[in-house]
Amino acid sequence: MAGTVFIPRPKPQRRDYFDTSQGAAPRATEQPRGVWPGGRPTVADAARALIHHHKLDWSTTTLRNAEDYLLRGRFPEYLAHEGIVHLDQLSTQIIEDYMAVHADVLKPSTLAKFRGYARALAKFCKERPGYDAPLLSDGRDLPRPTVPKRKLPMALSADDEARVVAAAKPGRDRLIAQTLLATGLRVGELCALTVDQLETLRDRPPKLIIVGNVHNRVLTKGRRDRIVGFRDTYRSVPRELLEWAAKARPPSHLREVFLSDADHALTTWGVEQLMQRIGKKAGVRCNPHRLRHTWATRCADAGVPMFHLQLLGGWESVEMVRRYYTASDLEAVTALSRFRT
Repeated sequence: MAGTVFIPRPKPQRRDYFDTSQGAAPRATEQPRGVWPGGRPTVADAARALIHHHKLDWSTTTLRNAEDYLLRGRFPEYLAHEGIVHLDQLSTQIIEDYMAVHADVLKPSTLAKFRGYARALAKFCKERPGYDAPLLSDGRDLPRPTVPKRKLPMALSADDEARVVAAAKPGRDRLIAQTLLATGLRVGELCALTVDQLETLRDRPPKLIIVGNVHNRVLTKGRRDRIVGFRDTYRSVPRELLEWAAKARPPSHLREVFLSDADHALTTWGVEQLMQRIGKKAGVRCNPHRLRHTWATRCADAGVPMFHLQLLGGWESVEMVRRYYTASDLEAVTALSRFRT
């Protein structure tokens, strides 16, 4: 209401990825209400018309996000508090004020997403007859939130690495964690691994030949096949993988090594959920990409040449190896002690 200060509600605790206690938001399929000539459309009418207009060229996720940002939750709450119902009441300043009020509540990246949908709404109103918003610009002058640079996942410490392995359930789950830590495989490559590829584990030294991933079965991200070995810490993993695949893997017509059940291969999202559960049990923030960082860091600290790491990791440049490496003061001091200086 006019004269009172709008206080945004605190951000709720984000649900774990594997928490399915609440259903997903419904898809943006509601038909927009028609605007009669001379009628006075509301902000909600314009938002629904925008979503309907982009029904064919926006993805389902984008449509659902647009509905969440413009029609549900914080933005409608703020408009109701300010007494704004109709589109001709909405101004660029109101949107700027909304973003300023929520700057301490929402992440900059969330505000940046809202800004994108607000700009789309403003542009739609400028171009679409019947949705006049004289106080609303085309959205290009909306302030851009300062989004901090995304920090790459840091490698696990040796103690955290041991806790993650110990927290994984023996069998499939532990072998997945150990394989990621031992080889530095990308999660898509792990999920595409087939029982036929395990035959090279019998070689000396054991190795895996990676020929593709879940998105492209015949081409890796680096666009070429590569050979990966195993860290000495996990020297027993190749033998354990062979034994598990022969005796404990569920019988299935599928050739993928890791399965959700007899009829479904494990997906990348399934591995993400698994790592989150293991990390929660171990008290460590854990995901497959962080395990790849850990692999690169352990190999570099052990003295594996950078160019060899580049080949093993499937990177196009040595600079990528540097980005995946997590420096440690203790490791730096230990490395220095090996040299006569």
